[in-house]
Amino acid sequence: MRISKYCKDQNMTLAEYKMYREAVEKHAEQAYKQASALHDIGAGMYYSSTEIIKELTIPKYGKVPEGFIINALKALGVDFMDDYQLYRVS
Repeated sequence: MRISKYCKDQNMTLAEYKMYREAVEKHAEQAYKQASALHDIGAGMYYSSTEIIKELTIPKYGKVPEGFIINALKALGVDFMDDYQLYRVS
């Protein structure tokens, strides 16, 4: 599911949608920086996704679906395999 559809289904306003999307993107950027600090970029090794995929809760809206965080990380250049259990920074 896309963030836009999820927010529409939750009856969020455009401003609330933008805030929600920005929170997810900011969380993903922090996870990307953490992954880059932990391991060499472009090394080709896969690591456990539990290192970088942390739960995100937005007040008023609750827990963010993990898929949104994974999609944001993919947009930043993180590769996943084995049903998103492993990742590498490329």
